Formats: sequence, structure tokens, C-alpha cells
Amino acid sequence: MNSEFETTYRTFYPILFRIAAKMLQDPESAKDVVQDVFTAYYFAMNNRKVINDTKNWLIRSTINKGVDFKRKNSKNRQNR
Repeated sequence: MNSEFETTYRTFYPILFRIAAKMLQDPESAKDVVQDVFTAYYFAMNNRKVINDTKNWLIRSTINKGVDFKRKNSKNRQNR
């Protein structure tokens, strides 16, 4: 793991976790969402994608993945 990614992870994980936990009302699901966000961020960095505002990108990604998670889970509950 490169030091830039590690620093970003340590800096933003608590913020992103709080956002996801508040959205999802489930700490385990919040951890999964934040992990997905950091996985996407890691691959974006390795593919040299230009991210002008890292904090904004991470927060927006967390919100989007949280919404997707909620949507997916509500469909799964309806199909039972």
C-alpha cells in the first residue's frame, strides 16, 4: 500500500464511516460501503484517474454507494 493511499485512508475513514452509518443505520453495512469506496479510490489512483478534490470525491462516492446499498436491500426485501 502506498503512503498517499494510507494517509488518505487514515484521514478520511472516520468521516466516511460516520456518513455511511448515519445513512444505513447499520455499522457492518457502513463498513462494507466504506471499504467499497476505498477499493474504488485505490483502483482510480492506480489507473491514474485525476481526482481534483479527494475529500469531495470520497464523500460523494460514499453517499452514492450508500444509496445503492439501500436501494438494493429494499428490492431484496420486497422479493421475499
